[in-house]
Amino acid sequence: MDVLRRKQAETEVISVRVPSELKQQLSEQECRVERLGFNFNATLVELLAEAAHVIEEELTEEELHAGVVDEAKGVRGTGKAGLRLVSDGRRRRDH
Repeated sequence: MDVLRRKQAETEVISVRVPSELKQQLSEQECRVERLGFNFNATLVELLAEAAHVIEEELTEEELHAGVVDEAKGVRGTGKAGLRLVSDGRRRRDH
């Protein structure tokens, strides 16, 4: 019998500011998705989970390259070595 279901993980709210055009596109897509009987939030959550994984991989790579201390991952170093400040205020890796 397939009656029993596990309790879903608790959810929380996250706010993200996006350009107006993207907000409009997402709002329109939400209406279309729900009209067809799909779950727009579940779709976004899955895509955000994938994005978080990609971001984590890139952060880890940058931290390793920069020598950032991260006790949990066993990375040690000076911090910003190999990075330079670019015009938009972000740091970029020197190659």
